[in-house]
Amino acid sequence: MTETSADIYPREFAIKEILFISWEIYKSHYAALFPLAFVVYLPLNIFLAFFPIGNIVEFDASKYDSWFKIFGTMNLAVYLSFFGNVALAVALRLRLYSGDYKITSVFREIAKKYCSHIRANTLILAIVFISFNLWMYCSVIYPVVFMVLLIPIVVYLVYWSFSIYVFSFKDVNLYQSMKSSYAIVSGRWLKVFIYVAAFIFLSVITALTVGLPYSYMHDTIIMRILYTNLISVITSYFVVAFIVFYVNFDDTKI
Repeated sequence: MTETSADIYPREFAIKEILFISWEIYKSHYAALFPLAFVVYLPLNIFLAFFPIGNIVEFDASKYDSWFKIFGTMNLAVYLSFFGNVALAVALRLRLYSGDYKITSVFREIAKKYCSHIRANTLILAIVFISFNLWMYCSVIYPVVFMVLLIPIVVYLVYWSFSIYVFSFKDVNLYQSMKSSYAIVSGRWLKVFIYVAAFIFLSVITALTVGLPYSYMHDTIIMRILYTNLISVITSYFVVAFIVFYVNFDDTKI
């Protein structure tokens, strides 16, 4: 029997195929990834328990402490989430390709990745920090700025949607990972957007469903932290889905 082109060349998976493959990987490695997921998402959920993002609706532009709350909350939430996702991606790579790993080895790997390109990585984080906060500031003072820049920001966020996983899987700095992500998405922007939107939607639905029993529990800081962290651990399945998505689309890029 002769091999067809479909047998030789990889193809883009449908969303349901990515979800199925991710579920099989998630089930196989959940026991190993659970402790790490619990540890890396715990700081984020502790922070959000004391400074919930919902408090941003109480923002008062005339008070400096309100500015600190809105910018501090958003920035720390973004960077803590970024670190957690990188840690999960590095752990899964080590688990799949090395057969085993220790939590400490994941942190060492992340430190090594950052420090080996420390100037480029620090510069990119600084640029992202300044741009994000400048956009937030201008959006609060001049709401029209939010509307004008929203579409181009969404466009580039989709182009850079694989950056975290490129950085986690390859020996590159953050700038190179953004360039690589752009190359993977180029020519397939709409398809990637649909996939990303689908994963985010399913993640939100899962979080709301898992979080439903919490509304019947006694609300304390400890309970809130533990339950929201459990939700983060469970929804880390979608980090696995994004990794499978990235690997597949990296293999099939033009």
